[in-house]
Amino acid sequence: MGMPRSTLHDYYRRGIFVEYTSAIMPQFTDANQAVRLKWAMDHVHAVTPDDYAFADMMNVVHVDEKWFFATRVSKSYYLAPDEELPHRTCKSKKFITKVMFLSAFARHRWDN
Repeated sequence: MGMPRSTLHDYYRRGIFVEYTSAIMPQFTDANQAVRLKWAMDHVHAVTPDDYAFADMMNVVHVDEKWFFATRVSKSYYLAPDEELPHRTCKSKKFITKVMFLSAFARHRWDN
């Protein structure tokens, strides 16, 4: 930019430069919208010819999965003077093991 780093830092502290975070969001296509609308309409039923109700969803289980890396390439540790640094090994930095967390959510099932 052609100016000292200290000047840039001063501008940042004064709020002239503002930090922003921009996350990439998946594109919501017409096909995605049609599938979501169909799913919602499948749960609507007619109570009377002029009245509709949404399903109570008593028999629905929502399942979600999330993948995590088992470790990071670089990790900081704060150790006491008598502690040893943990021994961390991996076949390659490119192939760190991934772990999946699976969760399911449903309504209570009371015995009738």
